Amino acid sequence: MRDLGLSAAGASTGHRFGEAAHRRLYASTARQAGGPLISNQFTRFIFVGIINSIVGYGCFALFLYIGLHYTLSLFFATVAGVLFNFKSIGTLVFKSHNNQLIFRFIGSYSIIYLINAVGIDAFTRVGLTPYVGGVILILPMAALAFILNKRFVFNHV
Repeated sequence: MRDLGLSAAGASTGHRFGEAAHRRLYASTARQAGGPLISNQFTRFIFVGIINSIVGYGCFALFLYIGLHYTLSLFFATVAGVLFNFKSIGTLVFKSHNNQLIFRFIGSYSIIYLINAVGIDAFTRVGLTPYVGGVILILPMAALAFILNKRFVFNHV
């Protein structure tokens, strides 16, 4: 039977388990149930994603404003996003400091770029501006980014 950390200190304070054992048991149960650890990771992704979206869309809008075509604006914003987002998502969301994952990250953002470009093109064909198309696609692209990062980039974390 595994030692659950029952100790005199835990027993003397009226606790059934020692504090360290309680943390181990909770973390193990949460991982098995797919509960709070995923939820906290997704919550961190939302907060980091808000910052990343502001930076990414800000770059996109700036490049549009200076006269670049939306595909170039999106490309340069994506390059800036890869450089900024790799560290923020890797470190703050997935708790990874593995710089070798940058190649997978670039691959996932290449997919995001292509889908985003097709989406903006579709919106411009129905009369929306690239600015509006870009805003509409922020949430779907963020969801796709989370899925790709969780399954293909930081899947070992």
